Amino acid sequence: MPTSMPPIPPLEIVRYYDTSLTSTNAKNLLFLGDGFAQNDGDLFDSAVEQITRRIFEGNNPPFSFREIRNKFIVYKAFIPSTTSGISCASSIDNQGRPTESNTGDRLTEKNSALGLQYIGKNSRVITQKTNDELLIPKIIQRLTHPHEKHTNSAVPQCWERPIPSPTMTPYLGKDYGLVVVLINDDLHGGSTLVHPQSTNSTYPYFATAVSLGRKNFFNLVINPSSNLIDHDPASSTRKWWNQTASIVLHELGHSSFSLGDEYEEFSTQSIAASIGIDIANTSNYFSTVQCWRNLVTAEDILDIEHIMVDPAKLDNLKWNKAQLYPGSSKGLISQRVLDYLKGSIPDLPPLPLYIRDITTCMSDKLDSESKFPPETLWTKLSNQQWKNNNRTADLIGLYEGGGGYGCGIYRPAGRCKMRESSLSDSFDFSKRDLRSTDFCFVCMYLIVEQIDPSVLQELDRYYLDPEGR
Repeated sequence: MPTSMPPIPPLEIVRYYDTSLTSTNAKNLLFLGDGFAQNDGDLFDSAVEQITRRIFEGNNPPFSFREIRNKFIVYKAFIPSTTSGISCASSIDNQGRPTESNTGDRLTEKNSALGLQYIGKNSRVITQKTNDELLIPKIIQRLTHPHEKHTNSAVPQCWERPIPSPTMTPYLGKDYGLVVVLINDDLHGGSTLVHPQSTNSTYPYFATAVSLGRKNFFNLVINPSSNLIDHDPASSTRKWWNQTASIVLHELGHSSFSLGDEYEEFSTQSIAASIGIDIANTSNYFSTVQCWRNLVTAEDILDIEHIMVDPAKLDNLKWNKAQLYPGSSKGLISQRVLDYLKGSIPDLPPLPLYIRDITTCMSDKLDSESKFPPETLWTKLSNQQWKNNNRTADLIGLYEGGGGYGCGIYRPAGRCKMRESSLSDSFDFSKRDLRSTDFCFVCMYLIVEQIDPSVLQELDRYYLDPEGR
């Protein structure tokens, strides 16, 4: 049964930074919550504040959302659920851990306000329940905004699905994807949410959902009204703000900035098949990454017949941008690295790139030299300062593995928030420290270019150039 439409509260504006902005000239970021009972309102407010501070105030890394925070207005709307927590579509074992088996116990279904649930392997994916797919879009449409009367109806429109038409207003879809749904539950998880009416089949995401919990099991209880197994989120343990903020940024990378996952996940054909990926179908094998701006396939860069980099294709590489900003002498990828990848540096063997069959590609025993630029690349192209700061993985080039696949997919850098979103909660987010994982230079460039191109010159100060420019 679909969740009934909950009462819609006024949209509350949270002006942390530049108070001169209006919703017309800002990027508008909306926080909603699911699984928050009426008495969880303080927890929701605290979560929005803690996460927002970590996104926009942290000094780590050298360049981050801090430099573009004055382009954002943050909004929030607290929509209480009847009870705490959301549903889980998977069976669970007697320890409260989700299982892939259908023979275990089932938790009592939660009637949460936004109709979200855990699904998938280990239940770490969050999605809408069947028949509840339009609930969040309808709630967004009905939000009101009393703080800017002249834009009372326009603000919600900025998060709505853009529909091209002659009467389309500048607001419609302006900030599509900048919607974060915080989940009050114990199980770790984060996902993008698909708009059921999207006309873009390769890029249908309109929001993200991120859990405040960090456990791999539920706190099991017996529901007194039904005498069935239920779970009760332990709200008092919500303290993983660094980690949660990092995952929010990772998921916004998908929903708002068209950035794909840069990690390997499908280590076997059976794991891929369990979530609907047919890796035996080579056309399907590459199709999932075509829409992402930070990933390319082997077909995009290789001369398949001779199994080598095709210089002409490399010239059209997504992150082979000639100028970082008007007047810049640098591109997103260094000319020295391009020469190396094309095999045109006499004293340096070119990067070994291979075309493998499916069985070999899914093996966990791939030669590390084939998955990452070899040590000779750092020896020839890196300067000592990079090595002293452990920044060799930040060199922009071609790194194999991404989009869930171990090979055949290439990403721009060795580390990036789109590859690893973890951030220790013992970490002092207010201090500069290169140990944490943030967006690589290419992904940060694409984000800044979309939000405020005038800041690209400031971003250039943190560009890592093997030629020392």
